[in-house]
Amino acid sequence: MARIRTIKPDFWTDEKIGTLRRDVRLLYIGLWNLADDKGVLKANPAFIKGQIFPYDEDLRIGSVKEWIDSLENARMLVPFTYNGESYFIIRTFLAHQNINRPTASKIPDNVILNAIKGSSHNTHTQLTEDSPLEIERKGNRKEGKGEEFTHTREPELENSILDFFGFSEHTNFDKARTVKDFIFSLKNFLRLDFFRKQFDAYVELKSLDNGLYKHSFKNFIGDQSERFENGAWNAENWEQRLNEEKEKSSGKKEKAANTTKSQPIRGIEAAMKVAEVQMRD
Repeated sequence: MARIRTIKPDFWTDEKIGTLRRDVRLLYIGLWNLADDKGVLKANPAFIKGQIFPYDEDLRIGSVKEWIDSLENARMLVPFTYNGESYFIIRTFLAHQNINRPTASKIPDNVILNAIKGSSHNTHTQLTEDSPLEIERKGNRKEGKGEEFTHTREPELENSILDFFGFSEHTNFDKARTVKDFIFSLKNFLRLDFFRKQFDAYVELKSLDNGLYKHSFKNFIGDQSERFENGAWNAENWEQRLNEEKEKSSGKKEKAANTTKSQPIRGIEAAMKVAEVQMRD
């Protein structure tokens, strides 16, 4: 069943999108309509051709297959197999589509997540009791929210990020929207807890030494087209960097303390030598 989807204005100026042929770009947009609310669709070129280009009699299925290959090579489409059926998942679908009341996918969430991470599943896979997605879904049921899996806001964390970079939700609407999408993506790919640790360490690290380079907001968050994974927050282990800086700082303080302690002793020794010389004279 075709669905209404959103095209953001920056789609047309995205450099990665711009490297694709026009026909491939049109196909990519059409796939959003075919995908379910998790970004999953059947990997059948004949079906895709019939749904997106029903009146193009001169268009061969082989050409559509080539366009699909281009999207796979660009890491925009991820192929996977589940229960003997072939599927695609639009890799950054949930980062770009804000769906109010999503319909559950026929594919389990953990299968989708593993497909995005590069795994392939050839056997039937079920959500486990310990899956974070299943835990949150159960919580929603208890609260009377039904079967829908919804993402809750993280206003405290969102405001902390904006405040760190000198922005405000009330005056910087574009930045606030980016942070909201960023948090949504982190939660969707189960990386929110990791980010919290990274962000706390990064903030403390920058407070230890004002001379350390501070990334810009855009560089720190990363690009939505890359699921924000290319941001500086994910570039290195900031907790480890923080511990290293603390050790260096502790070493410098200890050295300075030892130097301060030794100065009075050296002063006394010098005075005694002077007195010795005077007595000889």
